[in-house]
Amino acid sequence: MKKPFMLISIMFVVALLGYTKNDIRGNGQVITPDINEIREFIEEKKTGLLYIKSPYQSRETEEAYYLGALESIAKKEKLDIYLFDASQYNDDHTKLGLMQHSRTLAFYQEGEIKTELD
Repeated sequence: MKKPFMLISIMFVVALLGYTKNDIRGNGQVITPDINEIREFIEEKKTGLLYIKSPYQSRETEEAYYLGALESIAKKEKLDIYLFDASQYNDDHTKLGLMQHSRTLAFYQEGEIKTELD
C-alpha cells in the first residue's frame, strides 16, 4: 500500500507541474497554516496543494507515512504543500470552505478543487 501511494503521488505532482508549473512552486516544504490562513486560502481563491490530515488518532501510523511521503515530494519537486490538521479544528472542516475529504491531497486553482488524490 505504501509504494502505490508514493508512485501515484509522484505522478499526480508531475501532472500538476505540467499544468501549472509556476503557480505551485515554492521552497519545498510542508506548511501547517492556522485556521485563519486556511480561510484566507479559500476566500482569496489561491492556488496550491492542500493535504487534510485525519482527526483520528487510530490513523496516526498510516498518516505518518503519508506525511513523510509528502515532505519528500515537496522537497524533491520544490513545492509547498499546505497541511491542514483537522484535529485542531473542533467543527466540520467544510464550514471553512474546504470541500475535500480528510486524508486527501488536493490541487486548488483559484480556490477551486481541480484534482483530489485519496
